[in-house]
Amino acid sequence: MPRYLRWLLPVIVLVVAMSGCALTKPEPTTGRWIRFDPTTQRYGIEAWQVPRGALLDELAIIAKADVRPQSERDAPVTAKAAGLDLEALVALLLPPGAHVTVRAGDREIASATSSPGARKEGPPLRPDAGLVAKRDAAADTPPDLKHPGPLKAAADLAQTQRESSGPGTKPQAATLLRTAQGVDPKKPLATRVERATVRLTLQFEDGAAPRVVDAQTIEGRAPVQRFVVGTYVFAVFGADGRLLEAGTFNDPLVERSYQQEGPHAVLRAKTGVVGISIARENLSGARLKIVDMTGLPMPRELNEEVVRAALDRGRMSLQTDTQSILRRLDQETK
Repeated sequence: MPRYLRWLLPVIVLVVAMSGCALTKPEPTTGRWIRFDPTTQRYGIEAWQVPRGALLDELAIIAKADVRPQSERDAPVTAKAAGLDLEALVALLLPPGAHVTVRAGDREIASATSSPGARKEGPPLRPDAGLVAKRDAAADTPPDLKHPGPLKAAADLAQTQRESSGPGTKPQAATLLRTAQGVDPKKPLATRVERATVRLTLQFEDGAAPRVVDAQTIEGRAPVQRFVVGTYVFAVFGADGRLLEAGTFNDPLVERSYQQEGPHAVLRAKTGVVGISIARENLSGARLKIVDMTGLPMPRELNEEVVRAALDRGRMSLQTDTQSILRRLDQETK
């Protein structure tokens, strides 16, 4: 073998080995509901009514991401998406408006505020070769044009007389009206908030229809629900059939327990209570309906089309006239 091939042969073998390693694609990591593609560094999820705590536990195993705090772990989550980064996936799993901290390995995903006194320092300025420095303008000024001495003092300058009256001038202080000085004490602002929301307490019993056991007005106005959070749908309809308000809540009889190993236990209680909030103005001459959508698919967002479809496909649990609720509120007020 020629001498130059003896040292060239190991280099060729090393290049071929490195090429084979580069062509090998890493295998995706797939859990029960979550899938991670290391090639694109993206996540996918496909879950139907899975408890939020179980999804966050699987995310901690696949992405090595710890999410804190974890509120409403028992709430079921339905999601199907692909091509998500870690932040988008966490936002999809959490309830709307949740503020959490995600720690992925040694990196913490959180908003950070830069320190106010820090300044960026870069390398020293080095001019390009061939450039000529700009000369001082004072050095190029002819001697006869330079100022011979110090400027004249301001006190020696001629004072310009200005008009003190007429158009374009400020009025004299003596001609202005003096405003009256108030002596009354300051009045505090009103701190009472309008009681515009009715909080209904519903009691559920196994094998029986739910019933309203308490109704009271509370301060403020309940926010409008935008997302599906449970398997029960409640809707308030006006006398003309218009949908005035709607929302969802979880089955109060379902009890879940999470184990470190093995399947999670799901039990059913004999009785339970749940509270829903409705604007008081929507209860006048209206009708309250509650349907059970357990076992039926529900989208993530809640709108009028979804509510009316649920009333057609779900099992009707309660229909009541809101006038009886208003009478109960009036009796409590008296």
